[in-house]
Amino acid sequence: MKKLILLLFIPLVSFSQINEQSKLNWKDLDRVLVFPGCKGDNNEELRKCSYEKFSNFVIDNFNWRDDLGLRGLVKLRVFSKVDTMGNIYDFRVKSNIAEINKQEKINKRVERMLRKVPSFEPAIKDGKKIERRLNFPINIKIK
Repeated sequence: MKKLILLLFIPLVSFSQINEQSKLNWKDLDRVLVFPGCKGDNNEELRKCSYEKFSNFVIDNFNWRDDLGLRGLVKLRVFSKVDTMGNIYDFRVKSNIAEINKQEKINKRVERMLRKVPSFEPAIKDGKKIERRLNFPINIKIK
């Protein structure tokens, strides 16, 4: 019997700055990117809550069924951006899947999942909403 295990490495989720402010650390923001439902007294609490809620969202909404005949550890690296309205756009996925048609099917699953993500509260720097990168891994161990 095949088993699927979805592993999302929370510390590797990256919420980073776009454009000329790309070298800003999240600690330098007035407010970090916030996943819906998160509350906190400071950026560290908001960031931790956002990681946890976003990770749970991915686990609950990513379709990882094994109908593609994949085996072993499937590694996906998702690159996206969050605009000043809090919406995810510009999705790209890199993976260790060799076959193009299987990779395209997985990419479509990731895109469908990302289209379901509720809007974030955008990050703020110097009183202005700013765009952020949202990069994260999805590792699926198929036995």
